[in-house]
Amino acid sequence: MLAAALLPGVILPDAALAAPAPVTMAASTPWNLDATDSGCALRRGFGGKTPDVVMSLTRYEPGDGFELSINGDAFESVRPGETLSLEWTGTDAISPTKSVMPAVSTTPSGQKIAGFLASVQMYQTLKGSDDDSDGPLILAPEALPHVTAITLRWRNHAVTLKTGPMAKPFEAMRQCTDGLVESWGLDPAVQAHLSREVHMTNLRQIATKINYPSAMNDRGKQGRVNFRVLIDPDGKASNCKILRSYNDPKFDVAACHDILVLARFAPALDASGKPVASYYTTTIIYSI
Repeated sequence: MLAAALLPGVILPDAALAAPAPVTMAASTPWNLDATDSGCALRRGFGGKTPDVVMSLTRYEPGDGFELSINGDAFESVRPGETLSLEWTGTDAISPTKSVMPAVSTTPSGQKIAGFLASVQMYQTLKGSDDDSDGPLILAPEALPHVTAITLRWRNHAVTLKTGPMAKPFEAMRQCTDGLVESWGLDPAVQAHLSREVHMTNLRQIATKINYPSAMNDRGKQGRVNFRVLIDPDGKASNCKILRSYNDPKFDVAACHDILVLARFAPALDASGKPVASYYTTTIIYSI
């Protein structure tokens, strides 16, 4: 304020304002693995005895990517569509995030705590590709023991959560997602060595045909739907399963209807090139 008073007529840009002091929090709870029929979530608290921040890393299928969910007042300034980066301290790896949206949680006492949800990109995107999994891994498995913390950065904010090495937590996650695959009636070993994964053949076309529930549109509501469908060896989709619901159920119904009626799939191929049953998971973001 003093600098502005000394320079009449000069407006300081946001970047020139004092940045908040970086925040570092030690872990205050052990890692907890929550396994359901929808997915596997690693959760840990950071800060005080009653955690100031709770972080969840969730996978809905085997793989390297995950959905990041964080709640704590340190993240109240995160905006919808915010650009965040996730730095794996102890390595040179940095993962960008996408599809960031606010996610307010409520404590048993009724207190509302700010937070956000985001998809964490774990593969480098190749030039000209729309598929995040086309490039090399951002964080190789052999680097996980060297991770000491996760630092999240957005605008001029930085919050570091001291996770400690991530090899054992991620191995527990891998075993959990293998169990998920078995529960769907599929062989984890076959799925781990596919020569081609299931892919949607009309992705660009379906993006223009997804129906925004009219009642939700009229009320200005937005939604995020994570879901999974099983794909048979002929490419036919069935068993749409909502993995996590963040919104009005009308969004869930619309997502499953559109994916089963409008989407077309090429089936997975096993290691020998033979079509086999598999699965397809994705997220639809409904935004106005």
